[in-house]
Amino acid sequence: MSLLSEHLSLIQDRWKNTSGLLHTNLLRRALLREVVLRLHAEHSRLDQTTHPLKEIKRAEKFIAQLRDLDLSSIKIQDLLQYRLVNPKPLHQRLPSEFVDALGARRLDRFDRKWEKRLLTDAVHCMWSLWCFDAWISVFQAERFHHQFAEQLWPHGIVLFVEGYPNKDGASEPQIKDYSLWKGRWYVCLSQDPEALSLQWRSEDGIHLDLEAPQWQKLKVNFKLSAKAKTTSLDE
Repeated sequence: MSLLSEHLSLIQDRWKNTSGLLHTNLLRRALLREVVLRLHAEHSRLDQTTHPLKEIKRAEKFIAQLRDLDLSSIKIQDLLQYRLVNPKPLHQRLPSEFVDALGARRLDRFDRKWEKRLLTDAVHCMWSLWCFDAWISVFQAERFHHQFAEQLWPHGIVLFVEGYPNKDGASEPQIKDYSLWKGRWYVCLSQDPEALSLQWRSEDGIHLDLEAPQWQKLKVNFKLSAKAKTTSLDE
């Protein structure tokens, strides 16, 4: 099995299950981002992988081609064979109101091209942009992040996570336990978080005693039907 097939096989069932949905492109692009992250991990641990660097770079280059394409009619079987049949680029643009809401410094980073594209898909699917703030264990941060993303699927997509932005004068719990960290997850949702029935378990790394997790909807003054000023997608 090739490196690409190995990673695509992990998303194969979910890819097929997204067929025919109004937000097929958004969900499939999120699945491809999973593959991108796994390939990057392979790249960063060459001394522990059995795959040669040439094969890793080939897979990364192929997946990168898909970032701005219409994925709704692409078959996973073709991707497994490094084939693109009649690829169609998407020309949607991200409204500048969302760039202003998040800040260009967050979206224009070289390592967040997929996240910017995912946000654009979400906007055109009429999904909302939310922040999720929570204290987690530093030692279980990766576990919590994966569990959180799995719980949100297919009604939510995590764009990225950053440290909680402390503000001058803000009232924050005073802690001396450096094994805890407060993060802010930027998330696109198809519905309000209350409707998702999310379950929080301390064994997944979230710290519930210090402060309850909080959701906050980002207010963006924008309507999809309006002729809004837009910003280019990494052209």
